[in-house]
Amino acid sequence: MKNLNSLNSLILKMTREELKSANKFFDYYSESKSKTKSSDLVKLLVEKKEFNARDIQTKLYGKQNLFAFNKLINRTKEKLLEVALFDSNISKNYYTDRVRVSFELKKKLIQCDILNMKGLKDDSDLMCKKIIAKAEMYELYDIVTSAYIIRRRFINIRKKNKELNNLIIEIESAEFKNKTILSAQIIYDNILNKISNTANSEKYYQELKKSINSLDEMHKIFNSNIIGYNLNFLKTQLYQIDENYEDANKCLSNMIVYLKNKSMYTEFRLGATLLNISNNNIYLNKDDYFLKNPDKLKKYFSNNIINQSLVDELVFYYLFYNNNYTDAEIVIKRLVNMPIANNIASIMKKWPYLFAALKFRMGEFIKCKEMLNNLDEFGRENQGWNINMRLLIIMTNIELNQYEICDQLISNLEKYIKRSQKNNIIQKRYIIISRILIKLVNSNYQFKSVLATRKKYFDLLQSDDVNFKWKIKSPELIDFNNWYLQRMLKEK
Repeated sequence: MKNLNSLNSLILKMTREELKSANKFFDYYSESKSKTKSSDLVKLLVEKKEFNARDIQTKLYGKQNLFAFNKLINRTKEKLLEVALFDSNISKNYYTDRVRVSFELKKKLIQCDILNMKGLKDDSDLMCKKIIAKAEMYELYDIVTSAYIIRRRFINIRKKNKELNNLIIEIESAEFKNKTILSAQIIYDNILNKISNTANSEKYYQELKKSINSLDEMHKIFNSNIIGYNLNFLKTQLYQIDENYEDANKCLSNMIVYLKNKSMYTEFRLGATLLNISNNNIYLNKDDYFLKNPDKLKKYFSNNIINQSLVDELVFYYLFYNNNYTDAEIVIKRLVNMPIANNIASIMKKWPYLFAALKFRMGEFIKCKEMLNNLDEFGRENQGWNINMRLLIIMTNIELNQYEICDQLISNLEKYIKRSQKNNIIQKRYIIISRILIKLVNSNYQFKSVLATRKKYFDLLQSDDVNFKWKIKSPELIDFNNWYLQRMLKEK
């Protein structure tokens, strides 16, 4: 039954406090001292036993009574929704300040209408003025418009033409601001969805720039905190794609300023912004307060395992690149030993690979090889990770002097890159590395000889060309070029 499934879904989303309020509400309106059927129905569904609609009807009525059961379901759902609107439930921390204020003011708008209808027009007008003042602080211009419309009825009756004309201007202004914020939000949400669902930034890069230009124009017309915050967030995305992390941090600093406004602040947003700054500081090779004190950053994500894990992941990178392998191992062990969670499965998949790369850096090549051999490949959309996992296996076997195995692995890598080039954009750096390795096989692993004959390749790998240079926080944790030169020094 659709209506029963709908009721069950609502109950599953309600908090323990809301369900307690619901039981008290049911009892209060019950005609007898016994619990109401609504209360019994909710209890049955909360217990999560495998009841079907027929079982529940028998439990409640002692027989099948579909007509009464449907009425009960609809009545119970209406009561639960009414309970959700109680001030005691709306004021809880699981809503952001802006959402809580929105709920509160919408209820007050209804109260204003009731006062107005009862002839208490002065009280209604006074309440409307308070609603408008608070709604403007939170940029809730749909509520501002509604409050002005209620005030218009009052002023219209008093026949204050000058004030009425001013009110019409205010209504038009509030409607414009609401429409501008809504239009900007649609643009922002559309590009954000594309960014979230597209691995290759080239596919949305131009659209991102257009979205930034559109929001910039809107922000010039109406200096909204919401539009300003979203604009700087998109600019941050663009600067990070362009590897301009200094300007990205400037935008993130602007976002922190916007977050000081009531219309924008949430603890989660502030934490996410600080996390983003910490991420940029890794690219900029800067010290970062929160990466040295990760627990202070995690407090912003008290109920969010994904972002807490991202904090630990950033700490790992910070320690890894600063050669603090002992502490890096403590962090990555904690991550790889986390219980598997579906909502972060894609993030968790790379942690064992990061652990293997750490073992390689620590010189524990046998352990590194063992860990890599136990890893599954990443998805097709993560070719960079697949290539670098294969590359790290090759480098590990070379360190173990297992050259016969390397011959086949290098050949397989070359074939894999060629296959991948047909359907995906492969970084030119990996093509160059593959050619170096093929030459290494053909020269019987004469590192100095290959360096001399393929010097142009190594020059490209060391250059600042974005197509060929090594990148921090890329899947290539171990810089191939540096590793090659160090390995060469070991050769006789």
